[in-house]
Amino acid sequence: MKLAPKFFILAIGIVIAISFASCSQTHKETQFPTADSNLSLPLSTSINTSQGTWAVFPMGDLSNHFNRFWQLFYQPPNSSSWTNLVKEVATATNGGLSITSNSTQTVVAIRPSFYLQFTPIISTRDQGSTWSNGLLDHKLATYPNSLALGSNNEALAVVDAPGGNQVYASTRNLDTWKFSIDLKKLKQLRGSRLCQPTKITAVSYLGDTGIIGVDCSTPGMFGLYRYNGSAWQFSGGHLPSDLSNFRISVVGIDTVRSGAEVLLDNRSRNQVTLAVASIESSQNFAYSMKWTTSHILSINGKARLICLSPISNGGFYVLDSTRSGGTTLYQFSMPNSTLTKGIAPLGTWTFLSSPPIGTQDVVSGSNSLPLAMQVNKTSLSIWSLNQTTRKWDLSQSSHVSIQFGSSNP
Repeated sequence: MKLAPKFFILAIGIVIAISFASCSQTHKETQFPTADSNLSLPLSTSINTSQGTWAVFPMGDLSNHFNRFWQLFYQPPNSSSWTNLVKEVATATNGGLSITSNSTQTVVAIRPSFYLQFTPIISTRDQGSTWSNGLLDHKLATYPNSLALGSNNEALAVVDAPGGNQVYASTRNLDTWKFSIDLKKLKQLRGSRLCQPTKITAVSYLGDTGIIGVDCSTPGMFGLYRYNGSAWQFSGGHLPSDLSNFRISVVGIDTVRSGAEVLLDNRSRNQVTLAVASIESSQNFAYSMKWTTSHILSINGKARLICLSPISNGGFYVLDSTRSGGTTLYQFSMPNSTLTKGIAPLGTWTFLSSPPIGTQDVVSGSNSLPLAMQVNKTSLSIWSLNQTTRKWDLSQSSHVSIQFGSSNP
């Protein structure tokens, strides 16, 4: 579905967070209902590639899981037109979509829901013109970065399993997967006692090096593991003193420029504490490496996270929603300088103008300014942030065809 051409659009880092408390399964519907969005559920997100920008977020009846369907939108480079490619998944998307990419390929996984007990996968190398099918014969875990693609088209996936999550690996063929490691074996690795991992929550790649993120039960530690070519190795780090009493969970992983950025999140009943740690990639995530941490951002602990989206020139957007339906948008930006000698630039936190109520995703546009994807059932409105007025201008509106009642049951 190509959005109307008469409209024009102006056009993380490793992400670590404490698991949010579970949300109720039912929500009072408002004009712009908000999707379930705690960190143990799929989050809206986007990715910027050399072949264009991809965004995934829910539409339909957001208060009803049976009629809430996640959409897959694509914007080609140097274009103001977005295309909805969700029909390519060929199955109901109630469980959410997980998206990952490298320089040549974009991969989308359909998370299981209801009676769907496996994970269909599709991939494209030509901007969505043609797709190849894959299959993970397990339930992909419901975390923002439970799927990752390496530079050589290897893939990692976090799957749900009795006794704890497991990691499966695929080599260039997305319908052939092999067991890699589980929580029990991670706990036995040297260095793991510093973290005491309780759950596997994220996977990623630094080039062709696989990375696993976990929950740490030890306060003041965050847990990362890297694959050294033959085995997994603990590569976590200590938090600064002002975060030393917090238990940290890895919920997403990404890499930037010459190194990695890490979003640290501690959630208590009344406050969420965010900070960013950085590391130079030349250290190869070696054990006991030195991490540099940014200033802390504190937000209302009752806020519900809606999306985590990278910014095309570095950094990311964090969007949350209050119980009243309002939204707050934060931007973390890294300096233009690259990481040198293991001393990472701290970066800055910025409050941006709150996007319209009902925004389900914030995407980095072609000019590196945010686009807000506002949803009202089958209506999609795209807003751009005006640099001069600092207000949101409506760029595009469209009706999205959704087949209600087509869930897997």
